[in-house]
Amino acid sequence: MPSVPSTARDWLLAIEARLGAVVGLPPERILEWLGNDPPPNLQADSDLVLRLGGITVEGDWQRGGNRYTLHLAERLQVQIRSRLLLDEPNNVRLWLTTGAVDAAGVPLGHVALRSLVIDALQGFVPVDAAGIGLTLCEVHLGPGEAPRPSPHNSGWGEETLTFIVRYLHRLTPDLPIIGGANGQSTTGLRAQSAYRRRL
Repeated sequence: MPSVPSTARDWLLAIEARLGAVVGLPPERILEWLGNDPPPNLQADSDLVLRLGGITVEGDWQRGGNRYTLHLAERLQVQIRSRLLLDEPNNVRLWLTTGAVDAAGVPLGHVALRSLVIDALQGFVPVDAAGIGLTLCEVHLGPGEAPRPSPHNSGWGEETLTFIVRYLHRLTPDLPIIGGANGQSTTGLRAQSAYRRRL
């Protein structure tokens, strides 16, 4: 599938929509978050927390205007949070394996909810309005963390999955790369150092 340069915002919005459609969560139960501090838990039985987990530069690709569009691999962390069902006997087993669903039809069992998240994103290709890929290849699952009781929210359990998204980061092609002290271009000269070409 052909792809176009994009930004994390472009494919993140497509991934949110995909998760909502496949998992069945309404938009207010799919949260974007930064840093290690936990977001507040909603008055619901489960939610997903999305975090950008860092970038690796894998190469560059010339896109005109004497600038290079970076080939990036970005980690997307999807934290799955759900209630531990503490009122039930053998609550850990039930939290992991129950086949029950909430009022929105979303699984209460952690393993079933995790399976839906993996099913939604593994092999998914975000596209723009014209059906052109926003990533270089399919999203794929990477290393994750084990399910556990939440250290921050009593009565909740959580697990973090990591997905790898490879894409060409869109750069402004005519943005001057040589500038004066005031940030304006000193000349119409364009340059690319050997260092940038080796990235």
